[in-house]
Amino acid sequence: MGNAYEDGRGRIVLDAVRYDRAGFQHTWSDIGGSTGASGLVGVREPGHSQASSVLHRWTLDPATGRASESPLDDRDVEFPTHNETLTGRANRYLYTVSGAGIAKHDLTRHTSHAYETPGSRYAGEAVFVPAADATGEDEGWLLSLVSNDDGEAGELLVLDAAEMTVQAVVELPHPVPAGFHGSWLPEPVQRP
Repeated sequence: MGNAYEDGRGRIVLDAVRYDRAGFQHTWSDIGGSTGASGLVGVREPGHSQASSVLHRWTLDPATGRASESPLDDRDVEFPTHNETLTGRANRYLYTVSGAGIAKHDLTRHTSHAYETPGSRYAGEAVFVPAADATGEDEGWLLSLVSNDDGEAGELLVLDAAEMTVQAVVELPHPVPAGFHGSWLPEPVQRP
């Protein structure tokens, strides 16, 4: 899930990834899950060649009992993250893993763009680290562990979250298996 919050009209707004049935079954079976005895694990719908996991917004209105759903982008994505200082409050930006890179979604302008990792490298979940003196929501960095299909050592990718440009690449001493979730915990403030 990307984020959820209550808007000014008392509705719950939820941004998350939505899979189609075949995409979910394929992805779930790839990570060792089972969809039960139906025999549908990994089955694709006719003409469906890849998983479909698209960023969506759901708006739940307790006053009317209605829910609406709309796509926020058309690219396949996973692992949406945001500036966690805004968890539970309205946010403008989400960051996702998209293809072999990291995509930034501007939910106000309804745009997105991505940094693509080169070669056989695949980015993991992008963790947002706010700049100490940040005044804007996207002022900070994205940290992503990058894995290699070729078995070479992994790396830590550091992107400027506002510009989506590489700030640093830290080569790791050995391969890093793909992981699911990360967190940024700032160093605790020492009190006298």
